[in-house]
Amino acid sequence: MFVARAARPTLAAARLRAVRFAHFENVVDQTIPGGSKNRTMFTIRFITFTAVGSGLPFIVWKWQEYKASGGSA
Repeated sequence: MFVARAARPTLAAARLRAVRFAHFENVVDQTIPGGSKNRTMFTIRFITFTAVGSGLPFIVWKWQEYKASGGSA
């Protein structure tokens, strides 16, 4: 029981440190960077972001194999 009482101030201090000192308004259609009102541009950006994010490790892997083989494909 003594341990639980001793830990209380530490937990309260940890909660205070976890608070972010920033405020963001949760406005409809304004929560996604770049906006989402223009559906065509949003789709292009989304597909590009996803393709680059998913494909980059494979591109780097192939580049490293290319360099390791002396530059001959």
